[in-house]
Amino acid sequence: MKNPIKQFTSYLIFISALLLLLNQSCAKQGTVLSVQETVLSVEAALVFKSGDVKPVARTEFLLLDKDFETILKESDFTSELPQNLKESLGKVSEISPLRSFALIVQATQMKMDLPEQQKGKAVINASMIKTLIATKSHIVSQTTTDFQGKAEFKDVKPGEYYLFGYTNAGESIAVWNIKTQVKSGQNSIILDQKNADISQ
Repeated sequence: MKNPIKQFTSYLIFISALLLLLNQSCAKQGTVLSVQETVLSVEAALVFKSGDVKPVARTEFLLLDKDFETILKESDFTSELPQNLKESLGKVSEISPLRSFALIVQATQMKMDLPEQQKGKAVINASMIKTLIATKSHIVSQTTTDFQGKAEFKDVKPGEYYLFGYTNAGESIAVWNIKTQVKSGQNSIILDQKNADISQ
């Protein structure tokens, strides 16, 4: 006859081992869930009337904790611009800071004739630097698109952000300043002229 105490002890050891394995399995699953990476994937392209699609390649995008237009307003980046440039942009008070920014950057990148040439360029550069300094403290993350116009913001805490980016192709420009809710896990957004704040 088998010893009942020995049987009971063996049974307890078996149950304990089973519970230990179960706990380890749950712990592993819990670890995987707790370190799940939060990622915002971006795919950006310009779609032309001809049907051609041009990826927004090798372009930097910023994830901000404040919308870029508010940053521009607070930095008052147009205050020191040459009067001739202000006039060429139209009445600055009648166009948004975001559009002013886009037009100035476009003029600079396309190497258009700027008022008073070198002096004008120096003031514009100072204005851009002023804007960059104001923006820097609001950057949560930044990334650069690949040649297919794709990029990822990794290790982002879930929350509400603003996705900012600028691109130009010839005379076409697009500026994105999109409010986006980033949730835990995988997030994605497709950017084109349809959801750009400014496109022309």
